Amino acid sequence: MDTIKGISLSTNELASVLALCGYESMASDVIDSQHLLESEEEFNNFLKANAASLKMKGFWNEDRSSLIEEGLESLITLLVHSKKKIRIIRGQKVTFIHFLDQNNLLLQKIAEGEHHLELTGIQDLKKVLDNFFGGGQISGCGISNLETLKLDEEIFNQLHQFTDEDVNSLLAENLPCSLKAFLEDFKVNSYEFDNASLMEMNFKEDYLGINQVFFYLNAGSYIWLLDYDKVEENELLLYQMASEDFNALMFSTVKKYFKN
Repeated sequence: MDTIKGISLSTNELASVLALCGYESMASDVIDSQHLLESEEEFNNFLKANAASLKMKGFWNEDRSSLIEEGLESLITLLVHSKKKIRIIRGQKVTFIHFLDQNNLLLQKIAEGEHHLELTGIQDLKKVLDNFFGGGQISGCGISNLETLKLDEEIFNQLHQFTDEDVNSLLAENLPCSLKAFLEDFKVNSYEFDNASLMEMNFKEDYLGINQVFFYLNAGSYIWLLDYDKVEENELLLYQMASEDFNALMFSTVKKYFKN
């Protein structure tokens, strides 16, 4: 199969390629997320506007019915028809790991309006996951000094409304080490949890489902992991895992998901 490894498209270029390759519904989803177009005329003008940049990147081919080079069209077809995928959201960056078959994965890294597509082998899955979950800040409290935090749903929802002033005021008080560490880490992460979702998609049936979601906060040497199994009982737990243990958990979970 003639494919391209390591290519980048803007969001607008990706929408254009999807449409030209016959995946208009997915193209519309990408475009609608930006509220760009309202009529068929605007859509056609949109395609023409992106043709120039696709030509400059060497992805345009007047001799093909789709007008898109065969390698890129093959890559887009793999992306669209991939049924199992992992979505990882860290701040403003989003990564999809599309499962292709027992030997191959397609990585889609999205940041600042650019989509980077790259094929890699299933044998690199652990390294790929380690790279995406790594990083973060190291708190002043070591993991051995931290205890599980128990929250109710109301308090949990209030966390996302915090400001620097709120947190600085709380940190000035004599807080337990665990709560202080979490607030410091949560502040560094802009008062949001990152998340990883196990997703399933069927393009032909227009189906997209989420089977499991992990909410976590990377603190460098350890991870805050949200346990929401008892949310119906109004109890949420935040507990800590060493980064290597969290990475091992995610690798085992994703490997099993892709295998079944």
